[in-house]
Amino acid sequence: MMRVYSDFSVMSNRDRNILRYMFTNPQQRTLLANWEKEAQGLLAVFRSSTERYVGEPWFSALVADLEQTSPEFRQWWPRHDIQGVHTGKKELQHPLVGRLALQSTSFQVIDAPDLRMVVYTPLPELDTAQKLAQLAQLPQSQLAS
Repeated sequence: MMRVYSDFSVMSNRDRNILRYMFTNPQQRTLLANWEKEAQGLLAVFRSSTERYVGEPWFSALVADLEQTSPEFRQWWPRHDIQGVHTGKKELQHPLVGRLALQSTSFQVIDAPDLRMVVYTPLPELDTAQKLAQLAQLPQSQLAS
């Protein structure tokens, strides 16, 4: 994952929040070929999966922080869009290997309904599997940019 997105292991717990990452990390805007669509979809999934936490301090703090730091979040949050899962084709524009096409599939963990696992499978178009193999072979020093 760190070779495609970012090394989450070096981030603080606060910054590992995928919603915060989507709306505050400038790399996401250039990596995701359709950032606006992806961000709106993620926001809709977040809203539908966290309804029981509305009013809790962590929830209120996250929303307030994102309203302060992201004009898009501030604009889209009041729309109250909801979406059960965020699946489908995802296109990335990776700075080292170029355009990638991935199929995302979301799985909910039965014993922990607040957890979801998302699997990204390379699609045959754009030579995605070959590009991911190239990316896997690059030395770590070439990735840290």
